[in-house]
Amino acid sequence: MDDHAVREVLAEYGRVQDENRRVRQNRREAVYERIPELRLITDELAALGISVSRTAFGFGASAPDTGNGVEKLREGARSLRERKSKLLADGGYPADYLDEIYNCANCRDTGYEDNDSQEAKMCFCMKQRLIDRYYDNSNLRGVLEKENFGAFDARYYGADVLPDEGISPRTKIGMILQTCREFVSGFGTGFDNLFFYGSPGLGKTFMCNCIAKELLDAGRTVLYVTAPKIFKIIEEFRFNRDEMSAAALASVPGVLSRLTECELLIIDDLGTEFPTVLTSSELFATVNERLLLSKPTIISTNLTLSDIEGQYSERFTSRLFGNFKMLKFIGGDIRQIKKYKTYA
Repeated sequence: MDDHAVREVLAEYGRVQDENRRVRQNRREAVYERIPELRLITDELAALGISVSRTAFGFGASAPDTGNGVEKLREGARSLRERKSKLLADGGYPADYLDEIYNCANCRDTGYEDNDSQEAKMCFCMKQRLIDRYYDNSNLRGVLEKENFGAFDARYYGADVLPDEGISPRTKIGMILQTCREFVSGFGTGFDNLFFYGSPGLGKTFMCNCIAKELLDAGRTVLYVTAPKIFKIIEEFRFNRDEMSAAALASVPGVLSRLTECELLIIDDLGTEFPTVLTSSELFATVNERLLLSKPTIISTNLTLSDIEGQYSERFTSRLFGNFKMLKFIGGDIRQIKKYKTYA
């Protein structure tokens, strides 16, 4: 779980609590002005609550009172609550109009459920808030509605064996799909990295998105970036920082830290960036640090393996070939096949 995200969500709960307290206070003042007796009843109920506790535990007495004294106080409180409900109803208000306000009654806007164990249990509403935040931070919220395992269709891959590959695209994509599902099911228990390569239009980005959705829905932190975008940010920060706006400048350290802090990093379109010594160095540093931290990375590229060796440093390709599962996508351009709606 991302501690930074948890802190941010807990801060949101604090703001929710403050706003609900403000709304409740405004309600009370408006109702008390209109029905003054309700203020008196509220004060009496508060005083009775204290009296019940003091009497039950024997504060100011020789022994706790568990008999008539406590019951009389409780009966008085019940009578006052009934009177309060009637006054509210007569005034056109719901019975709970002056009660505490919670967006989530389950955790009372704390993010954690009350339970008997010493370890606090995260409320479902907090889990959902974290998942929503992870979606927003992943840069993938919109696209994952369409690109996920449920939408995958192997019929777009040819069934005929390709002589140069010794296997059909359909069989090959089935094997890749199985590897990706195993990557998801084993996430957090093992340590794997995936490298997708092959010609454009074969579903590499689609498969990245399938994995991302499964993990985001499970409450994992995923960051999707294209190689050109992240290296553009790095180069501007290194060489043009004096010309960057204050907001852009302030955002860069956060972006760079997220590259190593997220549970899964997806770098798409590797090789489409303008190659420089800086980009190659930064790519190595990012991948190497994640390897040292045992944090999984997925990289996709349209380059061939020989292109990778020619374009990037030997130390990077050594890390890549030695620590990533190399998955080659083969077949025809899926976008063209979908356009003409023809299955192989």
